[in-house]
Amino acid sequence: MNARFIKGLIAQGEGPTLEFKRELDLSSREGQAEFCKDLMSLANIMKSVGKTSYLLIGVDDDGTVVGMKSPLTARQLKDAADLYCQPPVVFRYWQGLVDGKLVGLIIIPQSYRKPHKFKREFASDKKRIAEHTVFTRHLSHVVTASPEEIVALDQEAAVERGRRARLLSLAVVLAIALLIPLTILTGVAYARPIQEFATLIFPQGLPLLPSGYDPSLAPLHAGQVDRMTRDLDRQPFKAIYQSRVTASFDPNEYVSNITIEYNNRDNWKVTVKANYGWVAQRGGGELIYAVRDGTYYEFDVFERRYLPEEYIQHRHPIEAINQIDGVRGVFRGDIFPGYFDLDDQVQYKPWRKLVRISGRLARVYERQTGVSTFFFADQLKGRATERAYVDIEGNVLLKYEAVGQLSGKVDGKAATIEYEIGFEVVSLGKPIDIDWSFIASP
Repeated sequence: MNARFIKGLIAQGEGPTLEFKRELDLSSREGQAEFCKDLMSLANIMKSVGKTSYLLIGVDDDGTVVGMKSPLTARQLKDAADLYCQPPVVFRYWQGLVDGKLVGLIIIPQSYRKPHKFKREFASDKKRIAEHTVFTRHLSHVVTASPEEIVALDQEAAVERGRRARLLSLAVVLAIALLIPLTILTGVAYARPIQEFATLIFPQGLPLLPSGYDPSLAPLHAGQVDRMTRDLDRQPFKAIYQSRVTASFDPNEYVSNITIEYNNRDNWKVTVKANYGWVAQRGGGELIYAVRDGTYYEFDVFERRYLPEEYIQHRHPIEAINQIDGVRGVFRGDIFPGYFDLDDQVQYKPWRKLVRISGRLARVYERQTGVSTFFFADQLKGRATERAYVDIEGNVLLKYEAVGQLSGKVDGKAATIEYEIGFEVVSLGKPIDIDWSFIASP
């Protein structure tokens, strides 16, 4: 890439595969949305129109080179593009001097993942772009694609993916000989350096991977989900835990509700409410564990009030509710519902879509696993469905859901047990205003 090539593009003038931008402002959401609109319109062109599109920055609409006010980096452009483009648009970026003025060039190769859409709504005082809007180009103008154009783009992309798949099949024998299966199994093939190198040969990404697949995804082990819960203490948070158990051989419904308020290791509070077990027996249905300014407080059965303890029994809020097996187990006490044993060898499989939990983007992981429990000498077995919602930035557990059904015999009669678990972080990163009035109460 050099100044001569840039001047050749300028001489062509704007068209279906070439857009001039006097300046690119990425400092605001409106500027980022406008950039994504131009970018995806150039990616959403038919192969018959052109194989490669270009977005030239620092050039006026009439072809005059005015230069960029400040340089841009490929990382800045990619971060802006990822905000609104779905699936992501693959591009390369060149920056250099033309007639002594700084010019940027974004190179967009033919996409086999089109149509690219706006993945979230954008709205401001000046404009609004609806979610899933598809932009394309009619000559040099950016327009909203018609339903017929969207179908045509999708069909052409499917044909291109099929062609790449056929080419790949010819290389499979060589791949086997070069121990590609081993590198895939060990995760080496999905390492970021190899992915980046592969884009030199396949600009749109490795054709081995299906469209939309994120190579950074990997299954989660049960132990990782538990550790993600403990990692919540890296910043202030508030979370709610709830569980419910019913059994065909017991008329009662057993429920628990636990609130965790955490600012730091020296200031946190856990409120446990339950209609069974030691909480119901000792605390009348509610007990509090707390650390205030480094002093641990626990309910004194004889004094019938909360008193400080010299020894901090629980140094983490999850430890304060040690009757919970992480957040993945049903709250238990001295009586039913007891302990539910899950098969932790089964991994959580990731979903491709992201969801928003308390304003944060989270990846959803799900698994179907075996579950069993003992009711005195009788064992009941069944299946459970679990979902874990993991913050993609902080890698912490934002939400957990589980539903289990078990069956067997109790005292020689057919019996069933059902349980539900819900855990959700309702605030993360913001200091919690903890109510300490219970300490002074008699």
